[in-house]
This record gives sequence, C-alpha cells and structure tokens, in this order.
Amino acid sequence: MTEMAFRELTEGDCGGRNPMLKVASHFTRDQGFRQDMVQEFLEGIPPPSHVGTRGAFNMDSLLREMRDLEKPEGATRLPIQPGPNVAHYAFDENNWAEDFLRKETHVIPGDIPSASGWSQEFLDSPGYIGVIDDYSPEWDSGASAEVFRSEAPSHDDFWSQLQQDWDKAADENPSSFGWLKETPHDPLNEYAFESENPYQDHSDPFNAGLQKKLDGDLPSAILLFEAALQKDADHIKAWEMLGLTLAENEQDPGAISAYKRCLSLDPSNLIAIMGLAVSYTNESYQLQACQALEDWLRNNPKYAHLVSSSSVPVNERERTFTSLVSGDTFNRVQDMYLKAARLQPSHDLDPDVQTGLGVLLNLSGDFDKAPDCFRSALQMKPNDSLLWNRLGATLANGGRSEEAIESYYKALELSPGFIRARYNLAVSCINLGAHREAAEHLVSALLLQVRRSKRVMSDNIWSTLRMVLNLMNRREFIADIDAKDLSRLAAEFGLAE
Repeated sequence: MTEMAFRELTEGDCGGRNPMLKVASHFTRDQGFRQDMVQEFLEGIPPPSHVGTRGAFNMDSLLREMRDLEKPEGATRLPIQPGPNVAHYAFDENNWAEDFLRKETHVIPGDIPSASGWSQEFLDSPGYIGVIDDYSPEWDSGASAEVFRSEAPSHDDFWSQLQQDWDKAADENPSSFGWLKETPHDPLNEYAFESENPYQDHSDPFNAGLQKKLDGDLPSAILLFEAALQKDADHIKAWEMLGLTLAENEQDPGAISAYKRCLSLDPSNLIAIMGLAVSYTNESYQLQACQALEDWLRNNPKYAHLVSSSSVPVNERERTFTSLVSGDTFNRVQDMYLKAARLQPSHDLDPDVQTGLGVLLNLSGDFDKAPDCFRSALQMKPNDSLLWNRLGATLANGGRSEEAIESYYKALELSPGFIRARYNLAVSCINLGAHREAAEHLVSALLLQVRRSKRVMSDNIWSTLRMVLNLMNRREFIADIDAKDLSRLAAEFGLAE
C-alpha cells in the first residue's frame, strides 16, 4: 500500500493554489447525495480528535484526491453538491450549531429555540463513528486488533430503502426522474488497452508475460498480458495477472479495472478479490474495499460460514454510489476477519486472513496494530515481496519511515523491478528530508517504465517527482515533467536511460 505522510504542504506551484487550499474540497469529493445527505456524509468521518490520536495523517490519500481534482472534467467521479457550510461547522468546537443557525437561517426554521440539544444528540449518537479506548487481544499469535463496539441499530437496509424511494419517484414521474433508475457510469469498469502494442503479434503472449513478470520487467509483462487478452478477451488468468502486475507498477486504477473484468468471468477468484480490496484501499475507496474483503470471505469455502446470511452481495449501483464506509459495515467485516483469524492455530496462520485484517486496520487508521498482521503473514510467506511492501507502507503510515525503508529494501531485494516498492521508498526518503535520494528513486522507477511504453507510466510517480523538485528548488525541470521527458533528469541524477 502506498505510503501517506508528506510534510511539506504550504508551497504550491507558481500561479497555482498550494496543496492546503485544495483540502477544502475534500469533503465534497464523493459521488452521492446533495444537500439533504450532508448528515449521512458526516457520519462516515471519524472526529478529528480521535483520528489525531490513532496514527499519522493520511497524506497519500489527500494527495491522490488533489491529483484527481486536477484531471480533466469527466475523468473522475462526479462530486456531490456541498451543503451550506456544514462541513466547516461540524468540527468547530465553539458551539458550531448555534453559529450555523444564525448564519444559515434558511436551513432550519427560526422558531427552534436552541440548537444545543440536537447538536449534542448528534455527537452523542451511538451510531457516530468513533474510537474507544478499550482494546482486546484477538488471537494467540501476538497480533491484536481494536474492536469497534456500537449499540446503534443497523443501517444495512438504508440503501435498499433509498433505492425503493428512487424507483418509486422514477415510476411516478419518468420524464423528470427517470435518470434515478440508471446505473451510474463507472470508468473503472472499462479497461483501455495500449493502442500500439509491440507484442500484438506475439505467438504466446501470456506465458511470455509470466516470464517477464518473473524477471522483474513489469512494463513488458503488462503489454504482453494485454496482447493475450486482445487475442482472447475471456482469458481469466490473464486478467488476474494483468491486475496484479498493474498494481505492482503503481497503477491501481487500471488494476481495479482488470480485477473487475476477471471477477465478471470468475466471481469466486480469491486472488483477484483480495487484490481488488488492496487496490481499492490504495485509491481511498473505503466502502468498496470493505465489500471486497467481505466477498473474499463469502467465496472462500473455509470462511463462508462466517458471513451472515442477512449480508447479501452489494449490487453495482450501491458500490459506485459512495466511497464512505459506515461504522456498522466496518465493524461487521472486521468482526468476521477476527473470527476467521481465531480459527487458525498460531503456528499455521492464513496469510490472506492476516492481510485482510491489515487492510482493515489501515482503513481505520490503526497503524500500531496493522504491522503485526503483515508480520504474521510474513511468518508463513517470508519471500513475498508484496507483503514486505505492505508492511513498509503500514509502518510509514504510522510515522515510522526509518523502519519502513528496511521493509522496502527487502521487497526490492526479492523483486528488483517492483515499481511500487521503489515509489514508496522514495516517499519515505521525502519524509526523512532526503529529497535528492527520493528524486533519484522516482526517476529510476520512471526509467524502468518508459523503456517499454509511456502508457504504463504512473501519474502518481510524475506528480510526486514534481513535488520533490519543487522542494529542492529545482523548478527548471518542471517543463521536463510536463513533457514527460526523462533525458535531462536522468543526466542530473547520473542514471542511464
């Protein structure tokens, strides 16, 4: 998982907004309801007082949001319409409700004598997502996970009731509300192939791709898997391997598309489901990550009995409606994984269950306990470069960049062409103030990618390199980044093209 803990936020590019100003749009980035759903929006966000005590600031998610905002219109999910300054007031400690009513008199009738009662009722609601102080060891291997406890009634039927209301409105007035029955367009459902693939005429592109991946040549492997799929669009294993390789190449959006195509052909493919959960987490799709993790249990014969009979697979419309996860959903999925972990003896842990727990704890921001899950998985799979990278990213997310670097180097020792691990290593160098070393790692990663095709180059790496060069006051290279030209950058850092 990609590391998120950048520090330098206050300097923007010349003529542009600095990153902190872009944070203002963070509350309105999700596709979903308009003004009448702001309450539901806020209930999915832990209070800052709790988040701050649980771990490091989620900077990678923030920067991903900012990069998305800079994409052309139509390239990202449609934002919801902002409520009347609710996000601002919600976390204001100075009697925000009274202030809100004075300034937004059109929202709530003026004959209500005081807002203090309902504001306190909102904050005290048992359904409000928060972190409790009691921890519970959950299995004998030494790792433990925090259990979120809530006595709130379940809201699992919320979306289905909403869908019924929408369908009714669409049926009664199809000319005005017929669009409510349309499934929202999800760009992640569509995979775009390389238009000029040098391996298009290869006689056996799939097996050649497996060999290239084994050799650490991820860009070539991606193109070979694409060539295999253009010959046979129903090649399940090719879609699975394409998703895995794109994820290692720091291209999670493409990986998500590939995994989804794989699962449309083989819904019970456990490798694709777990990979999808990890990529969703990297892209900050919290709800979709939890749903994928639940699907993994549902389709695994060893753990299917742990999934509640009342918990049904979520349809595609609900998956694309929002990325915010409710406390009920998170608690339910985490409890199932804790039960799955307890089924295994400490000397024979299931590394995939431990990985799922690690992903969940990353979602909740518990970076103290999440590393234990990946260490437990590594006991069973010590030569798994993906696990070493996830351990490193989790440590870095918890503000332990020095320890993270050791894990990244171990991942690169096992898989020298692991682009994501090299990118994460660069981010840890940024956190430690080693900007030149960070830039060198980023340029090295891009050189590995560009030797095959510019399309398999990661926008995340280019954006991070731009930021590092700004931190180094080397803005003369910004034009090279805009042109995606590595010639001068390679020469600057003594790297062969």
